Amino acid sequence: MNNMKKVSVVVPCYNAAKYLDQCLRQLLCQTIGIEDMEIILVDDASTDGGETKRLIQEYERRFPETILAVFLEENRRQGGARNVGVVYAGGEYLTFCDADDWLLEETLEHAYNAAIKYDADVVAFARKNVGVHGVCTELEKGTKDELFILEDIEARKKFLLNTREEGYSSQNKLFRLSLIKDENITFAEHLVMEELSFTLPVRLYAKRYYYLDERLYICFLSPGSTMRDSAAWK
Repeated sequence: MNNMKKVSVVVPCYNAAKYLDQCLRQLLCQTIGIEDMEIILVDDASTDGGETKRLIQEYERRFPETILAVFLEENRRQGGARNVGVVYAGGEYLTFCDADDWLLEETLEHAYNAAIKYDADVVAFARKNVGVHGVCTELEKGTKDELFILEDIEARKKFLLNTREEGYSSQNKLFRLSLIKDENITFAEHLVMEELSFTLPVRLYAKRYYYLDERLYICFLSPGSTMRDSAAWK
């Protein structure tokens, strides 16, 4: 995977064997084309008897030109696993997908095309929360696409107060990888609710930020997720 791909997708995996297959099947059928993307799977020291590791290894064996597997010896939680994935990323743009979530087939193509069209440092898009894993959803489009050009202090202030629907999540966004690496933007590690440590600095450094009013990220509210289960915060 030496040639630059259009998009790098980092997927942190922890005891994810139950859900990861759905996530990867959706990634591998992206309309942007498998040749234009790389998928970096980071096993965050899973403790499920090797089930997650074996599934990751099988996908890497089947798709060696697209999938790179990284296995951590110590658990670093989602933030740490994402940081490791970013180190290996080599695409023009970067996005994240949790192992129990998935993308619509059009997600990367639509987000990347918007990034190129508007020379955006970030393309943010809407997401849809679902309670049943694997449910297929059709693309939902809105009418509130907007480009934010952040060239002065007043524009930046107004923008920082306007999170729109996409919020501060890192998964429903496409980031220019050079921005992330040049500004050394990283996630807080060994913490839950680590999103702000990454997406807030992005909002401070980005000069062109595009909001694509399409529900392109499907978030599964699994029983053990940090969004649903407070016990997972400990």
